[in-house]
Amino acid sequence: MSIPTTVVKEETLSEAIEKAREQLAKEGVRHRSSLGTTLRLFGAIITVPYQSEGEHWYPYWSKTDDEWYQHEFVAKREPIEAIKERKGLFSYRYADRSRFHDAGFGALAATVAITRHLSYIEIPLTSNAELTRFLAAAARHVHPQVILATIAWVGAVRLKEYTQSPERIFDHLALIRRDTLDIIVNELRLRPNSRQAITPSFLYPPIDFINWRVERNFIPPYQDFQLMITPEGLVSIHQHRSLDVKGGIQLDINHDRAWLTEASQALGVPPAKIVTIANDLHEYIDDGGGPHNSKHLTEKTTIRDWLFSVTDGYDPTTVDREAFLAKPRYQTMIEAVLSKTL
Repeated sequence: MSIPTTVVKEETLSEAIEKAREQLAKEGVRHRSSLGTTLRLFGAIITVPYQSEGEHWYPYWSKTDDEWYQHEFVAKREPIEAIKERKGLFSYRYADRSRFHDAGFGALAATVAITRHLSYIEIPLTSNAELTRFLAAAARHVHPQVILATIAWVGAVRLKEYTQSPERIFDHLALIRRDTLDIIVNELRLRPNSRQAITPSFLYPPIDFINWRVERNFIPPYQDFQLMITPEGLVSIHQHRSLDVKGGIQLDINHDRAWLTEASQALGVPPAKIVTIANDLHEYIDDGGGPHNSKHLTEKTTIRDWLFSVTDGYDPTTVDREAFLAKPRYQTMIEAVLSKTL
């Protein structure tokens, strides 16, 4: 963890974001990232008091936009392996890494589920064309990165065995899956002074840390979420590996606010404040040197386009799935799986 060098403490989220952007403009270091050029501060703490609903919680995205994000990406709805029609598919969701925490076995279950749904005995791994054809069909319900990472993790032989005997995976998934917010709330219910009410990282090493040799691997930024009962009331502390001060910070802090509200109601302890720690606090700037989708990070476009750009997401009902898979990063991943060079 980096040592915070910037402390922002304001009465509202809108004021805190304005102050953080001022600090970035004064002290930020220019850096070229895989999604474009940023100004960076290395270490920041942002604190805002818990307050009732108001426009101050929505300084960048509208309330409707923010609620769409929370519903699609964070809320506890259905797990990753549920095969259903969706308007958005992502390489990861925070919900899958927290409310349905499963160490990556949900991705394996989703891969098995979609393979059986498409009436395949096994995923075809004999040629680029056949695998791409399968992925294009599967991408209606499961993001291709999820499937490719699963193949790279467990291998073709074991994946075929799981596909033919799916109960092995689904029984195991039922044993290990946990709602991590429920876990830390229960920890405080049993031990109100506990310092252990903290979620595990949102990262799943088996499917996230694969040497794809691509410019950017779309995985969640490392983060953990902690609750503490203090003399002031219930406090949330959320540490992020990196945090975008323009499009992302509002969404993440409102995510914290939603979890803090849920925990407060469950524990009967009034919510007090939201503390956000960013190891890398940054803002994307337009210098003409970023990739084609960086405009969603430097300009305010739509919440859907922004979220799709940072997660390599898409709308499966409208996207050209063959063209999506023809992108260099996916062809690199497909060839790596086929050649077993990971």
